[in-house]
Amino acid sequence: MGGDGIGPEVIDEAVRVVRAAVPKHDPGEDLQWNHLPWSSAYYLKYGRILPEDGWDILQQHEAILFGAIGDPAVPDRVTIHELLLPMRRKFDQYVNLRPAYLFEGVPCPLVGKAPGSIDMMVYRENTEGEYAPVGGNLYPGTEHEIAVQTGIFTRRGCERILRAAFQGAMKRPRKHLTSITKSNAQIWGLGLWDDAFHAVRKEFPEVKSQSLLVDAAAMDFVRKPESFDVVVASNLFGDILTDLSAAVAGSIGLASSANINPKKQFPSMFEPVHGSAPDIAGISIKSPETFIGVGFLSAVAASFCCITPVIVLFAGSSSIALNFSWIEPARSYLIMLSIAVLAFAWYLKFIPAKNNDIDCICETSKKSSFFQSKTFLGIVTVFAILMITFPQYAKVFYPKPKGQAAIALVDYKQQVKFTIQGMTCEGCEKHVNNELSKVNGILTYKTSYVTGNSLVTFDQSKVDIKTIETAINKTSYKVKGYD
Repeated sequence: MGGDGIGPEVIDEAVRVVRAAVPKHDPGEDLQWNHLPWSSAYYLKYGRILPEDGWDILQQHEAILFGAIGDPAVPDRVTIHELLLPMRRKFDQYVNLRPAYLFEGVPCPLVGKAPGSIDMMVYRENTEGEYAPVGGNLYPGTEHEIAVQTGIFTRRGCERILRAAFQGAMKRPRKHLTSITKSNAQIWGLGLWDDAFHAVRKEFPEVKSQSLLVDAAAMDFVRKPESFDVVVASNLFGDILTDLSAAVAGSIGLASSANINPKKQFPSMFEPVHGSAPDIAGISIKSPETFIGVGFLSAVAASFCCITPVIVLFAGSSSIALNFSWIEPARSYLIMLSIAVLAFAWYLKFIPAKNNDIDCICETSKKSSFFQSKTFLGIVTVFAILMITFPQYAKVFYPKPKGQAAIALVDYKQQVKFTIQGMTCEGCEKHVNNELSKVNGILTYKTSYVTGNSLVTFDQSKVDIKTIETAINKTSYKVKGYD
């Protein structure tokens, strides 16, 4: 299930890896794949996140490889509470495994951490606790509105995740386990968690174990992450702390998550931690190193043409950008042109030189063009040096007028999702869109009566959220909130 955003992209790459790995570990074996199109797009088309027999279809499989779910056009109550969380509960995937490991070559935001020094395995309770669907609202939309969200902790649920964590610790060299709690404040639910911890730890005398308050754990995840081996936590605490452990180990983009049904009565589900990331979907960003490589190539290509200061703009010199800000819309085209020029230069360098005399095979007759010569590449190199050092002497060419304050280039674009009450048909959408079209400063808008939302992109320097809300309220529908 690719799902939303970058989900299909990462799933495609994961399938390639698995297909390559299976024959090496189990020669002659192969996996049968069933690609399911269930996503936010499916919901917007059919009005439900998966078909009526969706759960039965999933249960027929041994494992589920899941990309990500989440789209600005669909509320989280649909994507999260009608697919992701129900899957964990229906298939009793009560063990959520989330490893954090500092790999060789991955930059760590913490100073002095060697590869492999951060190596922890977090066991997160996955079916109850703070994410249990128990609660509700009274008097919604009034000043007396009340919200109740209840955490559910059972002795069975606490003991089985703690036992799984202790069993995992037994398989690791350090045999060390930390239980995360906040029973000094949440005395009932997490008091039961602590009781279960002390009962289960007696079954594993070989494992050195401790209980740690979640606020202290958050501090130590940053201060000394290498002190952790196996960590076990409730649904909420495990969710938050594993984002932190992924960040200190280099990137949340490297974090993986396994939702396990240990008894294999139902399929287990495997997914990345990073979410759908709709802002980068479709541009095939695989890692931060990709950005570094592209940026370096752009700078070198730009240096070939830097005899015109305009080209230097996309090398990042703010002093020049202030003098040529009018060229901003052309940046992407100039980058593509410069990359093409440099690529063509290297192509000409490495292809065989044309033989001008077809009857002669001697080396002296193979005359290279100027563009294939070392002189040409030398010129490119000189311009590259000029590009790299240009900011150092830019002030000579573009002195700032005396008394002129520095100008900051600010992006005023903002996107807000308005929740609107009362929309029940396509005519409602048109009514709202008609009012939004009259507001100066609104760049784009997308209204859906299905979700009850309007996604508005606007220029903060020309219009504010209150003005947009007032425009929507001119209709017979009212803004309930926005984010």
